[in-house]
Amino acid sequence: MTRMRVAIGCTMALAASTMIAGCQTHSADKANGDTTVLTLATIDDVNDNGQSYGPQAFVDSLVTVSGGRFKVEVTQHYGNGSAQAESNLVKAIASGTIDGGWPSTRSFANAGIPGFATVEAPMTISSYAAEKELVSGPVAGELLRRLDGSGVVGLGLAVGPLRQPFATHAPLLAPADWHGVRFRVFNSPVQADTVTALGAVPVNIGQSWTEEVRSGNLRGAEFDIAQYAHNGYATEAGDVTANVVLWPKVFVLSLSKKRFDSLTSQQQGWVREAAAQAVKASADASYDDSTIAQSLCITGVRFYDASAAQIAALRSKVRPVLDKLAMTTSDAALLRAIQAIARRHPTPEPLNVPADCR
Repeated sequence: MTRMRVAIGCTMALAASTMIAGCQTHSADKANGDTTVLTLATIDDVNDNGQSYGPQAFVDSLVTVSGGRFKVEVTQHYGNGSAQAESNLVKAIASGTIDGGWPSTRSFANAGIPGFATVEAPMTISSYAAEKELVSGPVAGELLRRLDGSGVVGLGLAVGPLRQPFATHAPLLAPADWHGVRFRVFNSPVQADTVTALGAVPVNIGQSWTEEVRSGNLRGAEFDIAQYAHNGYATEAGDVTANVVLWPKVFVLSLSKKRFDSLTSQQQGWVREAAAQAVKASADASYDDSTIAQSLCITGVRFYDASAAQIAALRSKVRPVLDKLAMTTSDAALLRAIQAIARRHPTPEPLNVPADCR
């Protein structure tokens, strides 16, 4: 997939190289009415699934809170759909090659920046209500502090989609259904550990995963309903376990520390205010997976509920992953805080679809 650059408030030519260096063009890095260009990047679109409200609000707010003195350019489809694209984006932000972006928590570990693994604790954060509390409360601050010294300034966390098991031929309900299945993960050690614990084989692959499904080399993938529909998929992996949320995709609104330190104190304030508005926008928004799921029904996608016994068996299987996440004192405390949020919102995000779609 080709990479696109979208200019917000200015127009510049798209660089032809595969890895686009962060453009730091400005008429003057001052807060006296001159403009400053910030180059951001994302592996998808700005609002990649129609429900990524935080990233869109961040881009828009950078312009509005600065009164137009920030001009924002966004490189979309950074990394051309490779499995490593998002971790490479984190590295580019940390090095200052790119000014910033909103890579998700899953991508930091393989970029050499630990600290976000507990966000992907399997079958823990399973609703948008829980995710909204996560990004808006003290847990978010603790997570962002873990970026200190990494070269990345964490500005805020934003709500992203809930990821579920998508499969072909039959749904993945009980642990026995997972046994030996080659299942697509996306560049995350926690995802790989979880799939292995369930008895399946994790396959780290990017946008070419559908080709592997068609060739019979892949049985399933972790995905979200909105993105699946946005990408135009149908029966490629059209058997969805509706009441099992594997983990959330949480965006990390980020700026390179090099770029952040080059800004004036007023400009830094604008950046933080834009991020705060983006966090709030993501937490205030409504997320309607049910309507999207109903549209997927027309294409042949079907939704299945695991039984209470099957869910209990899945939880038992992934327990060692949770134990691994709690191996250090600081991570154990953070995991307990995330689990407390989950207990306050114990019901997985409901999906309302017609009976003939189940």
